[in-house]
Amino acid sequence: MVERLLAPHEAAVAEAGVRVVLHSEVEGDLDEEILAEALARLRFCYPLLAGGIIRRAEGEQVVRIDETAPGPLLNNGVDLDQEINTPLPGTRARCCDSRCCVSLTAPA
Repeated sequence: MVERLLAPHEAAVAEAGVRVVLHSEVEGDLDEEILAEALARLRFCYPLLAGGIIRRAEGEQVVRIDETAPGPLLNNGVDLDQEINTPLPGTRARCCDSRCCVSLTAPA
């Protein structure tokens, strides 16, 4: 397990209790199985995707990366507004079952 202190921008997001949502529009068919496989490969290349922000007992917040933690989760969302406005689970600054996630939503 690896830990590091938060960068200033990470600390600001964590203190605000908001989620970071990145939005992309894709034209054409999307193969969810291939996308899920790509997310697993990203996890291997970028271990931070399985990390989470935690508060230590002494009060400081750190990013904790557990090498055995699962990576990004593929999720089917309802719409972009709901994804942006969904509160974070508990006190952890991660989304979708306490993990980084990719939500697929249908166009309006």
